[in-house]
Amino acid sequence: MGVSGKKRLIALCSAAGTDSQMQLAHKEQWQEVLHLAQRHRVFLLVLSRLVRSPNSLPTDDRQEIEAALRSARIANLASKAQFRSCLKQLTKFAADLTLPIVLLKGLSLDRDGLRSSSDLDVLIPQDRVIEFVEYLETQGFTDISPQVNVVATAGERVDRASQLVWNNQFQLHNVDHSVLVEVHWNLFERSRVYDFRLRGLVGQVENLISSSLFVEALHCRILSREHRLLVACAYASIKYCPAKRNVKLRAYVDILNLLDEDIDNDLFISEVSVFEAAYFVVFGLRMTQRIFGGGVAGNLVDKIERQLTRSERLMLWLHLPSSEEPLRDSGIVALVNRIAMPFLLGGRFWSRIRWLLLIPVFAPPRWRIAREFGLPRDSWKMIPCYFVYPIRRFSLVIRHWIVRLRTRSERETSS
Repeated sequence: MGVSGKKRLIALCSAAGTDSQMQLAHKEQWQEVLHLAQRHRVFLLVLSRLVRSPNSLPTDDRQEIEAALRSARIANLASKAQFRSCLKQLTKFAADLTLPIVLLKGLSLDRDGLRSSSDLDVLIPQDRVIEFVEYLETQGFTDISPQVNVVATAGERVDRASQLVWNNQFQLHNVDHSVLVEVHWNLFERSRVYDFRLRGLVGQVENLISSSLFVEALHCRILSREHRLLVACAYASIKYCPAKRNVKLRAYVDILNLLDEDIDNDLFISEVSVFEAAYFVVFGLRMTQRIFGGGVAGNLVDKIERQLTRSERLMLWLHLPSSEEPLRDSGIVALVNRIAMPFLLGGRFWSRIRWLLLIPVFAPPRWRIAREFGLPRDSWKMIPCYFVYPIRRFSLVIRHWIVRLRTRSERETSS
């Protein structure tokens, strides 16, 4: 059987694949890989690796790929120039208020200049966030959180301070730089969105800020190397994982790049314990191993795995995909994981009962319905949507399986 598009994509992202995995003999093959690269947010990285690999492309197609790379690089450089300018401005505003501000993700993870970003994430202390947002509004920023945050109630969208109990960010748009800025005062939402325990990860913001480092090239502070790796693993295991049906290869490329830096293993293991993040870090590192090969992370992940409880080990066994298909998207696997998480990762009692009865599957929370249909959560149109939602989800599942069977049939015919 031939090499699949996902395996070719992984080989190109790791830069350690075999010639047979990276060789794209036909136009349909490299078009499939580039389509997957866009979905997994590694488009520029894959383009660059294709051009650098001498035998990866047919001679007739190389000029087309090189032109696409030049165009993508120009767009990426322009976008980063806007991000850097906006970040410099944000740092100045924070200095005016004597407020510590730390860059999250984005440019702080762009080791080789091939990582694209859609927004600018900054972290500030919770007790100053309202003051900072109001100051930004006087400087030309527009708060768009009420329009995009369907999780908040109508009253919470009007009263920002009432969101501080559970929410983790405000979203503001800068017209001058055409940049979306997300002002975080926590890494994740405290409730409403996640049905499992995140106590350690949402209660250590002061620790992250106090250990951050100033980087002259970015005109701001960034997280320490150990904290960047910890946060990258947490985001990968919570947001970009099989349970969410949202595996994004870029999240694991970030982890791979961070592991190449000079990480203090003892300090990292200690911080994992402080943040109560052993499960999330082990999942992020194990998933990176499954994708890019067993040598990733060395003995580091084995040491951290000793911190796991029995229930967390069981959740890890359920959640991790096979090494043969690490990017596989399965609705059944996702559902099993979503049901198991509240039980095995310390969710609330009511969350466990809801998932045991499959209530979120057939009657999801109001914010999810609002997001699915693009409606305000307090609209009267939400009522009929509760009846339409199960039918819509069922039809999407049927359509998904039809497409998969058709694709498999076409591959077998062509091979």
